Amino acid sequence: MAAQQRHRDYRTPLRFTLRKLRQKITRRILQPKIIRQDRLVVVDESDRCTNPIFLIGLHRSGTTLMRQIVDSHSRIACPAESFFLTGFNQVLQNVRYQRGLQGMGFDRQATAQGLNRAAGYFFDNYRRSKGKPRWADKTPEYVRILPFIEEVFGPTCQYVMLYRHPLDVINSLLASGWDFNTEQWECLTYHEDHFLNVVSYHADVLQRQLDFQYEHESRCHVIRYEELVADPANILPPMFEFLGEPWEPEVLAFHEKSHDRGVGDGYAPATKGFRPSVGNWKDWNAQQIEQARSILARQLEQLGYSIDD
Repeated sequence: MAAQQRHRDYRTPLRFTLRKLRQKITRRILQPKIIRQDRLVVVDESDRCTNPIFLIGLHRSGTTLMRQIVDSHSRIACPAESFFLTGFNQVLQNVRYQRGLQGMGFDRQATAQGLNRAAGYFFDNYRRSKGKPRWADKTPEYVRILPFIEEVFGPTCQYVMLYRHPLDVINSLLASGWDFNTEQWECLTYHEDHFLNVVSYHADVLQRQLDFQYEHESRCHVIRYEELVADPANILPPMFEFLGEPWEPEVLAFHEKSHDRGVGDGYAPATKGFRPSVGNWKDWNAQQIEQARSILARQLEQLGYSIDD
């Protein structure tokens, strides 16, 4: 009898299942088509952005919202997720690639400089097409390659570190159907149970972000999703001051501006201003909450998020 009761407690509540189905349908309907940038730009090697901005956060932590805010600034162009730096990372990590480049006279430092210029070709041309002097990038996958980004773009780049309650992030990942079982995601701990696998992946990657932030605190500015959506008029000015950019109240109306669309949050086209999405994980059953608490104990403590409230 006790075993049957534990089994019933572990099942996902029907209201959560129905909400998950509704979210999937909504995402499918609202998923934007890729909008290709057609404006041609003349390459000018003397006009290069040497202080880019990286918006760093896990999937579903508010990166799309922040990308639209930053892209609304008159001096910063932030495209949709770029992805290609993950491929560039392999040039520095692959032993065979390094041997080949060394045979051509390029040591690791020279290779990193070359990758900086190659990446700049794409980002600089994009921000020039927007008539802006500075570019930013928002690609959640880059949380896994932060040491590479620092090696190639540091020490002049800046980081905006985005955090959201880990259980809300995981809840959103589960509702969106994310699966981190493949080699693409480099899971350090694999669980047959889908729920545990998503929680473990999140704990691993979140810790990488936190460790990197502690090592480069002077060039990292922390934004918490919950504080941002609750009081953007007070949370955002210090961020732009940190970036060395003037405060422009117009960024608060980011949803009224035009943004190129690409791979990203399917809800973005329908987002009208700041809409908090907080505490959705409270629909979980007791066993799921305790499992998440056990796996994420270190990260929850470091970030100051509670499960007890």
